[in-house]
Amino acid sequence: MAIKVLVVDDEADTLHLLEVKLKKAGYDVLTAATGDEGIEKSHQEVPDVVVLDLLMPGINGLEVCQKVKAGMETPPLIIMLSAKREVESISAAFAAGVDDYMTKPFSPHSLTERVRILLIKNGRYPQQTSSAD
Repeated sequence: MAIKVLVVDDEADTLHLLEVKLKKAGYDVLTAATGDEGIEKSHQEVPDVVVLDLLMPGINGLEVCQKVKAGMETPPLIIMLSAKREVESISAAFAAGVDDYMTKPFSPHSLTERVRILLIKNGRYPQQTSSAD
């Protein structure tokens, strides 16, 4: 069973870069360019992880996080991306329900590793089966 990652970001370049890198890492990737689209896709597709930009026009990442997690039996893990480095912004994100927070600029490789580690820590990473000879 493939792991689904939804990337929600209003910057087209970031959205494309993350889509390519996460697909290369073996994830099924969905994208959304607005918070509202992200909420809709998260409830339709039920991703395992949402990579979510904090600052977007209209509904911001904090509101998206709360709406994505509301009413879901097993809500997705959420990694927040933001240029904001202040303690208040980071605290607000965790209070809204994010599971991890990365500041921009970020390394796409670091992000794919954070997705993998978050899945492992939460018992959602597929078990590797080893072949015994």
